[in-house]
Amino acid sequence: MSNSPVLKSRHSEIELLVESPDIQTSPNTSISENINDPSLLIANDLTDSISSHIDENNENEAIAPLVASLVGDITEHRTTNTETLMHLLKGNVGAGILAFPYALSKAGLVFGSIAFWIMGAMTLYCMHQLLRCHEYYRDRTSRSKCDFGDIMRYTLETCRWRFAQRHAKLGKFVIDGFIVAIQLGFCSVYFVFVPASIKQVVDYYSTHSPAIQIYQLIMLVLIIGFSMIRNLKILAPFSLAANVITLGGLCIIMQYVVRSHIPLNELPLVTKASDWPVFFASAMYVFEGIALVLPIRQKMKDPEAYHGCNGVLNTGMYLVTIVYFFVGFFGYIRYGSNARGAISLNLPNDNK
Repeated sequence: MSNSPVLKSRHSEIELLVESPDIQTSPNTSISENINDPSLLIANDLTDSISSHIDENNENEAIAPLVASLVGDITEHRTTNTETLMHLLKGNVGAGILAFPYALSKAGLVFGSIAFWIMGAMTLYCMHQLLRCHEYYRDRTSRSKCDFGDIMRYTLETCRWRFAQRHAKLGKFVIDGFIVAIQLGFCSVYFVFVPASIKQVVDYYSTHSPAIQIYQLIMLVLIIGFSMIRNLKILAPFSLAANVITLGGLCIIMQYVVRSHIPLNELPLVTKASDWPVFFASAMYVFEGIALVLPIRQKMKDPEAYHGCNGVLNTGMYLVTIVYFFVGFFGYIRYGSNARGAISLNLPNDNK
């Protein structure tokens, strides 16, 4: 075991890191202070493979403290399973949940319900396929981090068609462009929905409400500030608070919704096909957080907990699908074809 080529290679890489003349290695300087040095950027890729060999040979005890130090610095700001779940829920539960009763009214009680659950299952399956592609890419390239564009580029580079191989870099740009476009489409809704909702409340209690553009400007400043925070560990409390506030708002809405309902035999089971595109568009908006699948997994302390039947991904998507269907179904049987674009607009205005 001591003559293992893998171990010799890893020993050489560690010696290169420690003895590099570009890194200060005085007694007063720790590795953690230089962890962001370009020479140490490969440490993130080394730690996974090195740690798997530490217990195989006593000779590795000499480098064990170094590996432990690197792993500690790298994983210090990674998220726990609960924090990852909060990010996953926040990334999927948004303004679209208020529009889902209206979406069901465009599909019918039976057709809309069945189609929504099928779409939910397909979305979850595609998420797992993305994870499998990530694992395949990581195993073949020895890179621990990648994005959707990297996977697309590698796929084209390794396929049998030369035309695709020549345009692999273009494929990466196309995928990245699609992600930017879909996020722009999803997130732009909030610059209309949130300011309009706040203004509606302020107008009810005051006669001197600012113009909606003022609320949009304030929201823009806040969004820019939050967007500059790239550490998911720091954002975890905000995701938790947002989920609690969202749940509280849904409880307030649902206590109005469940008071009565239209007889089920008066609701159409299937609507005309010309209304279906509205339903499918709204249903796809439900799963707006699919672009988070890889980024939040790569920031976890225990990435393996993301997979499995009871993993973070499945648990989060189960909750998202159930909550959306609950609000959509009961909102539809309460207001029927009169359901508006946001169910909050159907609520009475005479309750302070």
